[in-house]
Amino acid sequence: MTFLLDSFSFDLFVHAPPEEKVRRFDQLVQKVERGEGIVEEVAGSFRGLLKKHGVKMHQHGSWTQRIALPDSDVDISCPEDGNLVATRRALESKENRRFEVESAISEWRILVRDRKTKVLLDVTQKAAHSTEPYWKAEHIRRSINWAVDDNVRMAILLLKPWVRKHEQTF
Repeated sequence: MTFLLDSFSFDLFVHAPPEEKVRRFDQLVQKVERGEGIVEEVAGSFRGLLKKHGVKMHQHGSWTQRIALPDSDVDISCPEDGNLVATRRALESKENRRFEVESAISEWRILVRDRKTKVLLDVTQKAAHSTEPYWKAEHIRRSINWAVDDNVRMAILLLKPWVRKHEQTF
């Protein structure tokens, strides 16, 4: 079985000659970097919608840590919005034309799709403290950036597809 990631095949990468590996990996990094701008815009738009309804959100996870893959979802926490009541109200409002609830997983978790970009937001309300998701993400981001060597980030980007491919093994 070949694990595909937005035209990035882990199996083809592993078996490619060295120069082809460099080209494929550069393409992956470019897709991730383009995705960062798109995700930033989507998260900003979602933040604006929620703010109008009194909801404070925190983005966290792999996109804020700069270790997301092109198809990674965007992790959003609304820790002060009990059972995401106000978030759901914002999504059902007339002013929201951009986002749709794809799946209501539970009272405290919904998957929201951006109609424009198809980016998936994983919205939760489960943090013990309102800033918990932010500080966890910030700690990892700083650790990666402080490693001084960008190879740390690159190694993580390469390791993640391998982990996805073999997740059933763990």
